[in-house]
Amino acid sequence: MTMLLGVSLAFISPPASSQSASEISKLDPAWRQMERRVRDLLGSEGQKSLLDMAYAQVAVDACPGWVLDRDAVSKALDDFATKLKRAPEDQRAFDNEMMNYLGVYTGLLIAESFIDHPAFCKGLKAVVLKKDGPSRWLHIKPY
Repeated sequence: MTMLLGVSLAFISPPASSQSASEISKLDPAWRQMERRVRDLLGSEGQKSLLDMAYAQVAVDACPGWVLDRDAVSKALDDFATKLKRAPEDQRAFDNEMMNYLGVYTGLLIAESFIDHPAFCKGLKAVVLKKDGPSRWLHIKPY
């Protein structure tokens, strides 16, 4: 995991020992810049929640056996827009920027999942033991 991901999602999994320093460092600048930008837009709690949402979305695609609670994610995004209400002429730009950042986080996490897929999915098991974080939007897929 990159340094920033390790800081932001430390509760998810320990860093994978099989990753080389060059693999880790390649994504660090993007993680640092994204954390700063999203925190500027949404605040610290909002930044963490958006990252958690992106993690949950990637986890259900990368790791079998999980389903995303799309209604809960949609409600959380609506809550951001309501809580951080902007002037009507600025609201659309705010919503677009927030969704863009969710997409960038999703892309970075997809890259992380490809760097060490087994560690990424193993970390997901630790996530569901927590009552907050990405587990808010994850459920075991019924068979």
